[in-house]
Amino acid sequence: MPTAQKEVTVSSSIRNVSINFPEEGLCTGCEVEDLDGNKYLLRKHPLMAESVQYGDLIEAMAESPDQTRFIRVIEGSKVTMHEYIPSKDIIAPASWCWRHSL
Repeated sequence: MPTAQKEVTVSSSIRNVSINFPEEGLCTGCEVEDLDGNKYLLRKHPLMAESVQYGDLIEAMAESPDQTRFIRVIEGSKVTMHEYIPSKDIIAPASWCWRHSL
């Protein structure tokens, strides 16, 4: 007996945009979800940005189809982000480096 299959339509408003942060002098790419009006949910952490983080709900004005200008954080994310700059000894210790093993 044949089974009926449902057609599932997934509409996604997630896209990559370039976000201009005028207060930081920064323009960086980020994956966002378009919400109502000028609201965007950050789906990734904008590289080098200090004003926002992953999961923030922000207000931004579209300057072009692929670029927006950050205005403010509407609701901050509940996510705790930790940023580290590891030393080169952690990234490639001498025992792992091919130049030192010859």
